[in-house]
Amino acid sequence: MVNEPFHIHISDDANKLCKYWIFENQHFELADHVGFNKKELRKIEQILAESMNEICNQYEYYCNTNHIAPNYKIRKAP
Repeated sequence: MVNEPFHIHISDDANKLCKYWIFENQHFELADHVGFNKKELRKIEQILAESMNEICNQYEYYCNTNHIAPNYKIRKAP
């Protein structure tokens, strides 16, 4: 397992891919994307916002079950 902070990859199973960093406060940030237009990214972000509580709960359950410390992305100070 790579020691990379918690993130989500989203794909259309073709040529579109995006990656979002997940922060401990359940906020998220687009890390990178290929192929998705702004409208599609807004829809993805709407779904993420609606689902973030469950996503984080499942992530923490996985970590606790496997005795792994959760590794959320840390926001860098400006």
